This record gives sequence, C-alpha cells and structure tokens, in this order.
Amino acid sequence: MPQGEYLDGKDSKVGVVLAHGRGNSPDGNVVGPLRRAIHKDLGFHTFSLRMPDPGADSPDSPELAASFPEAYQRIQSAIEYLKMQKGVERVYLMGHSMGGRMTTGFLANNPTAPVVVECSPYLRTGTLT
Repeated sequence: MPQGEYLDGKDSKVGVVLAHGRGNSPDGNVVGPLRRAIHKDLGFHTFSLRMPDPGADSPDSPELAASFPEAYQRIQSAIEYLKMQKGVERVYLMGHSMGGRMTTGFLANNPTAPVVVECSPYLRTGTLT
C-alpha cells in the first residue's frame, strides 16, 4: 500500500486519489478536509498520497523536477491499490498546487491511465496554469 491517508469506501466502486502541494501533507489543511468530505458526503474511497517534497526553496529547482518520476510511481501505485485491492472501477485524480503539477505530469506521461478526470488547481503569479 502506498504511503498516505486512506479512507475505506466499503462497497463503493469509486475512488479518489489526492496529491498535496509543497510543504503540506496527506492530511494537511487543503487535501485533508477535502478527502474527509468526499468520503463522508459521497461514500467514496479516498487515498491522499504522501508526495515527494524535496527541501529546495524554488518551485522550479532541479531537486523538485527530479522527484516527479517518484510522484508518478506513487500515483500509479494508489490507482492499482484501489482497483486491485478495493474493487474500484472509477478513479478520480485530484492535485493541489504542486500536487496538481505532479498529477498533470503523470497523465501526460501515462495517457492511457485508467483515470476518469483530473483536477489540478495551480496558481502562480496570479495566473491559472
């Protein structure tokens, strides 16, 4: 099982994989309340991953870029866990801030990934990217 925070959706066939931003955690102030609300209100499985978060100060640092392949492996592992261990048929992928960049990168590198939708708000210098 990948590292992170998991809430069991019992018989639900829907799962949500969440990726936190830099300096945050799987149960941090953004993805924590979101994963709990999705689970409580919709009954879905939620898996909020522990994303790689190198200590570099710049969001465009070489250390951060080098951590993306590890992020992709974690996302893939969570999808496989939900599908194979929990019987999930539909997976939603959500990322916040740098987690959004990582989830978008995962899909760009895995265009046939069994994911229904990806939502990744990432704001930088006042623009939505």
